[in-house]
Amino acid sequence: MADDGKFQGSALILPDEIAKVISSCSYNYAPLSTNAGDKWYYRITDVTTGATDLIKNGDAYLQGQGAAGAGTDAAGTQPTIDGSADKVKWLLIQHTGLRDDGSTGNSDPVHISLDAGASELSADTDAITLENGDTLVLKLNCVTNDLHVEANSSNKVRCIVAAIINDAA
Repeated sequence: MADDGKFQGSALILPDEIAKVISSCSYNYAPLSTNAGDKWYYRITDVTTGATDLIKNGDAYLQGQGAAGAGTDAAGTQPTIDGSADKVKWLLIQHTGLRDDGSTGNSDPVHISLDAGASELSADTDAITLENGDTLVLKLNCVTNDLHVEANSSNKVRCIVAAIINDAA
């Protein structure tokens, strides 16, 4: 179904001597047809220093599931995100390895917190870290205001963010 969030991949684990490939890894989230509140979100997001919301309060959704043209931008006619009530159900974040200009390389890590984490995310906190080229896919039940990101850099780090969010409205 086109309204699903899907990620397919494989993982190579353990040292070379005993390496094992786990194939057909997947993270799928399929909104229930009865849940019209699930909507798509997509942005190229430039992550800065200082923990900020990954998905901003007031950002517009893409078309909701089941709507004509689902997954397309409706030129600002879509509802907007209520950061204190709307919940992320499926999330993909990819560290592009670029700065906010889209062409200069940036291999600095990006840190993610799911609990409105401290203003300084570092190795000392409960942050998830994405390095250059990493992609993270999660099924969540996280209020958008609690999903924070921060770059470990004086330069912004460009990330691709896609999510299925339950619009509480």
